[in-house]
Amino acid sequence: MPTDGQLSFRPTRLSPRPLYGALLIAWVFILVVVVVFLVMLGVERASGEFEEHAGELQSEVTSRLRFSDLALNGFAAFLAVANPDQRNAITHYATAILHQTPHIHFLGVVKEVKASRVGAFLSEMRHAGYPDIVIRDFDLRTHHWSLAPPRPVYYPLSLIASLNGGHDDLLGLDIGHEDLFHAPLLEAMARPGPFTTKMFELPEGGQSYGVFRRIESMNGNKAQNAVYLAFLVVRTADLLPESAVTEGYDYHISLVAQGQDGRPGAVLFDRPPPPEGWLASVLLPVLRYSRSIEDSVPPVTFTIERRLTWRDVNFPIIAWVMFAATLTLLLLHVYMSAHRHSEARRMELEELLQYKAHHDELTGLPNRALIIDRLEQGIRNAQRDKQPMAVLFLDLDGFKPVNDTYGHETGDRVLHEVAQRLRTVVRDRDTVGRISGDEFIMILADTDREGCRVVIDKIKSVFDAPFAIDAETKLAMGISIGVAIHPDDGATSGELMRIADNDMYYHKQRHKLSFGLST
Repeated sequence: MPTDGQLSFRPTRLSPRPLYGALLIAWVFILVVVVVFLVMLGVERASGEFEEHAGELQSEVTSRLRFSDLALNGFAAFLAVANPDQRNAITHYATAILHQTPHIHFLGVVKEVKASRVGAFLSEMRHAGYPDIVIRDFDLRTHHWSLAPPRPVYYPLSLIASLNGGHDDLLGLDIGHEDLFHAPLLEAMARPGPFTTKMFELPEGGQSYGVFRRIESMNGNKAQNAVYLAFLVVRTADLLPESAVTEGYDYHISLVAQGQDGRPGAVLFDRPPPPEGWLASVLLPVLRYSRSIEDSVPPVTFTIERRLTWRDVNFPIIAWVMFAATLTLLLLHVYMSAHRHSEARRMELEELLQYKAHHDELTGLPNRALIIDRLEQGIRNAQRDKQPMAVLFLDLDGFKPVNDTYGHETGDRVLHEVAQRLRTVVRDRDTVGRISGDEFIMILADTDREGCRVVIDKIKSVFDAPFAIDAETKLAMGISIGVAIHPDDGATSGELMRIADNDMYYHKQRHKLSFGLST
């Protein structure tokens, strides 16, 4: 049974940590949900725009590849019925095609010339207006020109048409000698159908590829059994719209030719992505669009990749949301702090009222209401543990003259000092209380009559010292004590208090300082 004789009130302190912790967790959760939603919204929007734009680029590439194939077929068909001497007409037709397909770098004619027909070929070309023409070789790796050595068969360019001109110096080039062109050229000579070269670097710069198609016959050359090939060169960068190559699209674009076995072949075009920050490369996803274009010459795989940027994920909006969330958290913290202080004040007031309702205002000891409650609790504990319990009634002897002589303020000081002395003689599980006026009570747990004698001796000892009225006046104070033991003297709180009160009154009548034990 605790001692409730504290002389001061200590209110309960509210700990803000659980409240603030829950508030912070809720704030973080809501913020994460909002940010994730904005990021997903931005990713979805950027993905849709990317798919749409990538589809437009793929459609443009597909269109240009197909137009290249149609242009080569049309040019080969025209050559099949044209007279090879009508170079102006052939050139005019080729130029008209190039105006419709500006992504084609140039169109040309390759003629098979056996060693015995080299003189006739050169004579024809000089008669056509090229007096300095010779059959030459060109090394694509070193860009070095050289005269063609004796060979059984030559495959020189006999006609070239381009929109910007300036390619006449390629006339007489034996392109069959170059390894990149040799295999597809021989295939085109042997059978119909387009045959694509590997990638090569143009002398003026730019990755390109060529396509050969055999011309079945040209008027005026059937008797000579001359074989002609229509030849087309495409610079791979021109397959894409100029805006996709030159403008600031942050795309990684690649065109990869498909091999005959379906596996990736030559890389026709590969524009690397722009530099990206390490944080974006870790946190932001890469969008990818890849399609096969099967019905083109050559068949290709078109791939576009793009890493999302902070702009795509609504970063400015997220920044504002973070700012607003932080401001909201600060305002909420201010509100919760004010609310906590208000709630603490309310609880402190309630506890103070509760304390005053159960404690004597002068001494801070439990009052009659709390004493009766503690006594009932002590009886239950004694019955449960089958242990005795003692109730002591105490009444000051000669206290009334103190009030009459020195005044009530001095009397209050004496009562306060009495309460302090009585608290020193009991254990923490015992209770000391004030009934009224100069009457006090003690509830002693697990205490029999012998234990009461020990406590009474302690009380007598603390009352041996006089009470200081003022700096010069000291007063000796006596005390009468009555005792009741549970269960010997009574089983209820009322019986124990009545017996202890009667016993105390008996000893008070005898004017004894110390104790008497009821029998």
